[in-house]
Amino acid sequence: MHTPARLPTKRAREDAFESRVLEVLDQAANRTEDPDEQFLKSLLPMMRQLHFRRKEELKMNMHQMVYQALYMYRQEAEGPTMTEL
Repeated sequence: MHTPARLPTKRAREDAFESRVLEVLDQAANRTEDPDEQFLKSLLPMMRQLHFRRKEELKMNMHQMVYQALYMYRQEAEGPTMTEL
């Protein structure tokens, strides 16, 4: 005779949920934040005050500045390319 599978009790579901919440909180507590990440997060309150178009312009400018910092410096350090000679 086949007996239907029993569903977890409400208490068992609550225990599983609480265990998962504690696991996530423990992971968050043990995580060390990167200083760059903290800096970028510090910009959020100000960025949220901007209108959509201005915010998008700011993001684009930030991307451009990071690109220039990464690749323009490399080009300066490596010297001119063959096409630039």
